[in-house]
Amino acid sequence: MASDLEEVLADFRIVEDLERVGDLAKNIAKRATAIVNEQFPIDLVLELKRLAGLASKQLEHALNTYLDRDAEKAIAVRDGDEQVDVLHSEVFGKIVARMAEDSGHVLGLVHLLFCAKNIERIGDHATHIAEAAYLTATGERPASERPRRDLSSTMSADHAASKD
Repeated sequence: MASDLEEVLADFRIVEDLERVGDLAKNIAKRATAIVNEQFPIDLVLELKRLAGLASKQLEHALNTYLDRDAEKAIAVRDGDEQVDVLHSEVFGKIVARMAEDSGHVLGLVHLLFCAKNIERIGDHATHIAEAAYLTATGERPASERPRRDLSSTMSADHAASKD
């Protein structure tokens, strides 16, 4: 009975995470329409696409671990969030550095910053889903906290400029 209750609670948590992912995707779409005519450096566009692809794969793998009740893969997905965090920090630094160089495109770059952060948050929700998959598969929470490697909230302007 307790395991059934844990599974129902995990289902609810996953639904909440998926709802939030939908909200984040909607916000990205709104911002994309605001900057559709902007021209951004190709390296920045490619990095953002890479970040989006990584977060999307994390979400797909997280859902599969839940469906398969695979605790080992759930931990691998959770640990994979480090890649999303590191890449997000790099993208954040590059965008901030571009803002300093090109004040004419600051508004578009601000929209890109928000898109990048929303993508990083999608990765975090994929991690939550993977943790719920682990709990469902094992009846326990993962033994350790996941490492967090997103440095954007503590990055200074000097540090961001030196990353480019």
